[in-house]
Amino acid sequence: MPSESFRFIHAARLLLDHQPQGCGPFPPEVRRRVEDATLTAFERVIDAALEHSVDFLLLVGDSFDRSDCGLRGQAALARGLARLEERDIPAFVTSGRRDPWSAWLPGLRFGENVYRLEPNAAPITYERDGEPVAKLLSMAPNFADGTPRPKRRRMEPTKAPFTISLTYCEKSSHNSTSDAENLDAWLATQGDVGVQFWALGGNAATRDFELPGSRAHDPGATQGLHSSETGPHGCSLWEVRSPHEMRSTFIPVSPLRWENPLLEISPELDRGGLTQRMRATVKALTPLPTDEAWMLTWKISGSGPMFEAFSVPAFRHELQDQLRRESGQKVPVAHDFGTPVYVGGSRDEDRFSREFNQALDDRFTRGTASAAIPTPKLMDALTRGNPWEQRIAALLTDINAKEGTADLAAMTRGMGLRWFSTQTEAGTGASA
Repeated sequence: MPSESFRFIHAARLLLDHQPQGCGPFPPEVRRRVEDATLTAFERVIDAALEHSVDFLLLVGDSFDRSDCGLRGQAALARGLARLEERDIPAFVTSGRRDPWSAWLPGLRFGENVYRLEPNAAPITYERDGEPVAKLLSMAPNFADGTPRPKRRRMEPTKAPFTISLTYCEKSSHNSTSDAENLDAWLATQGDVGVQFWALGGNAATRDFELPGSRAHDPGATQGLHSSETGPHGCSLWEVRSPHEMRSTFIPVSPLRWENPLLEISPELDRGGLTQRMRATVKALTPLPTDEAWMLTWKISGSGPMFEAFSVPAFRHELQDQLRRESGQKVPVAHDFGTPVYVGGSRDEDRFSREFNQALDDRFTRGTASAAIPTPKLMDALTRGNPWEQRIAALLTDINAKEGTADLAAMTRGMGLRWFSTQTEAGTGASA
């Protein structure tokens, strides 16, 4: 091991110029910051690399999304890495599902400090003052059928005392066994390949875990892109003193911050009490220096008149405007409301309500085509003998082709809400 430690920044899932989904009404000057959020986050990653005088930068997959139109994302990537070249800081880059090498612009110019690592290709040795410090390579599992297929690669003898593998593995929702679990199993088979640090990428959330003789870490996305990617996002600064002594520091870089505050509504709550409670919740949030805008998606549950009012578009719009004016925060705040979950019936009714509303929430807030309606079994249990199924299905089939999606979503939620509350009032299991 060299007499001095070395450090590097590990970032992933930049998705440069990819637009956040489901942002609320921001003023025009704030809207521009939101549209540039991923670009700003990457600029801050580069700023951090320069500020901390790192030895190198790791970018592990999904630097951009090939389905996006425009050149800003890849151009921003080239500009940022060129800033590192001015300080002789190398960048080791691997691709992911969204940015395969075939999607990289052929005319994109990278400096000699940029190294593209192909999976299972020969490693590259990073040297400092003529001495080998670390060896870098890319080892990638294959989970095409939901099961790991280990590609074991024993390292060739080298003087480099520390080996890093850039390993992209996105957790997918369609596999019966999660790719995260498969990755754990795959890594468990790699104990004798000589890797001390597994630099993971491909996921929005952070993961960090110890392995026999090594460490694995995914810094998550540098910028959250929708309401399920809450909290501050950033990159990880690592300082390595020895293969067994590593220390990480989280560096927040995301300008747009998503949060999902909880709001429980009782039947006795009035409009004044509702807004007072919501303002207090917003005021209790602590802004970070990197925060330039907040997007709050309220998770609502309960029953009563105030709860039912959330199915009325006009009420939602009025409340959004009021909360934006009275946020009490220096950071601009926009508000949206998730699907209200009715609580007040029997245990089965509450469960059906949650499943019903979760399906709608998936459909409307994430645009997930596979979540068009609740499961057939649930829908049959809820709608047998009445026209609700046909009416909801018709709305959901047409919903994405129309403007005013949020309003239609609210009305659809209201239909379900009135159905549940009507059943409760009729004595289907709850006391009056």
